[in-house]
Amino acid sequence: MSNRMLFWLVYGVIFVSFFDMFSQLPIISPHAKTLGAGLTLTGVIVAAYSSANMAGNFLAGRAIRIFGRTRCIYGGLAMAAVALTGYALAATPTQFLSLRLGHGLAMSVVVPAAYAWLGQLASHHERGKDMAKSGIAIAFAALLGPAFGGIMKDRLGVAVVFLIVAGILVLTAVTVILALREGGETRERREAAVSIGNLLSRQGLQFAYLAAFCLMFAKGTLALALPLLAADLGFSGSVTGVLFSSFALAAIIVFATPSNRLSDRVGRGWPVRLGLLAVGISLVLLPVGSSLVYLAGVMFFYGLGFGFLFPAATAAVLDNARSDERGTAFGVFYGIFSLGVVLGPVVSSHGAVWLGWNPLPVGGLVALAGAAALLWLNPRQVLGEEEEGAPVKQTKPISERM
Repeated sequence: MSNRMLFWLVYGVIFVSFFDMFSQLPIISPHAKTLGAGLTLTGVIVAAYSSANMAGNFLAGRAIRIFGRTRCIYGGLAMAAVALTGYALAATPTQFLSLRLGHGLAMSVVVPAAYAWLGQLASHHERGKDMAKSGIAIAFAALLGPAFGGIMKDRLGVAVVFLIVAGILVLTAVTVILALREGGETRERREAAVSIGNLLSRQGLQFAYLAAFCLMFAKGTLALALPLLAADLGFSGSVTGVLFSSFALAAIIVFATPSNRLSDRVGRGWPVRLGLLAVGISLVLLPVGSSLVYLAGVMFFYGLGFGFLFPAATAAVLDNARSDERGTAFGVFYGIFSLGVVLGPVVSSHGAVWLGWNPLPVGGLVALAGAAALLWLNPRQVLGEEEEGAPVKQTKPISERM
């Protein structure tokens, strides 16, 4: 299979992985209540996927090292499909909770393995562009997934949604097996044993990980507080959907236009810092206005910040991890990603109560503090590869190369 076809296959895996997650958003909590779960247990069931996924992300490097990237992709997809099929058959909240934990754990190795493959395929000089294309896959999954889950639930029932998504995962797993059957495992760079502490000691990865945490802390805060803000202003749920769509649209514009090459041209640092600055300013400004046009405009600005930050941060992971470390490096990246999503709404809501604010500015201030902290970190100080297969060279700090 050509590199171009492999690219499309990996982008497809990333799309399906996030589509699986986003399609569940409108249906998990109602289904848990249908099974008899109370409010507290429903919250635990909803959070179970992210909690298991986060824990698994930090262990993904070990799994990839043992089984290989390709087996982790199709094995994780297959196990997730089994869990989803179980969703349709679950009769009690406890069964549903157990399946949610298994589902999150199964999917925790898929995305890091896919990004490790993507890092192997990406050109050294176009990493930002190639990472931006993966962002398109995620953005489209965010656009299509919730709508699919909500509409299909109303028309065919929640069990059918679970079974359809399970079928999509199985089809993707079979495609991966067939496409990489001939020489896929031999072409794949095997993972080396590397400790998470070793990765966290590198300033370039510290940069990417801090950016990921602050971005998703803000995103978690947004997911909590924006629907509440819209409801307080008298807007319907569909209007809230439009606001989230304006964010996704802006991100797709950045990902799909020549602006996706920005970090390849100017380096990873400033697109990440300015992107996080835009995210923080957006959350601070959202509660200030009350018109739909104003809110949509601020969300569009937020999406631009996300669009510039995400590909540059993921490219910084590639820059600062060797080929045989990328499964572990991306596992940590997405583990911290999930940690931000979990902590964002919790910390922001408590901070808002303590300060007497809306949660949105609290999340915004964390993002702005992160942007300021990133001024002290160099996104590419430790490792770099001129091309796949080339020896790893030490790279000087940017300040020494100017």
